[in-house]
Amino acid sequence: MSKPRIKTLLIAVPLLAFTILLATAMLAGGGAGGVLQSGRSVMANSDTIWLSSTFSYDTATIEMPGKKIVVNPTSLVVDGVTVAKIDKDAADVQVRVKRGVVTLVADGAPVPTLPGVP
Repeated sequence: MSKPRIKTLLIAVPLLAFTILLATAMLAGGGAGGVLQSGRSVMANSDTIWLSSTFSYDTATIEMPGKKIVVNPTSLVVDGVTVAKIDKDAADVQVRVKRGVVTLVADGAPVPTLPGVP
């Protein structure tokens, strides 16, 4: 192999590996979760690479590009609109966002959105 070809490979191979690693991280998405002081477990998963969450006594706020989701004791609010009701006694709440669509699972059961909410 010629020296210019070896130099090209020495540059191209690490660059390709870095590109693959970056693409994998971007496609994998992110997650955040924890247990509120009230005892409710809240977990959020999204296909976005950036996800931020804050927890108070009985409320979890999850922010990601283009969406703000608030899990209240009895409801799920997306961008200021109540989209679903949650049983106040639900111990485990999971919020999933895929391609901009928010779904909610409480204690293992899917929670339907309210009528008139897309």
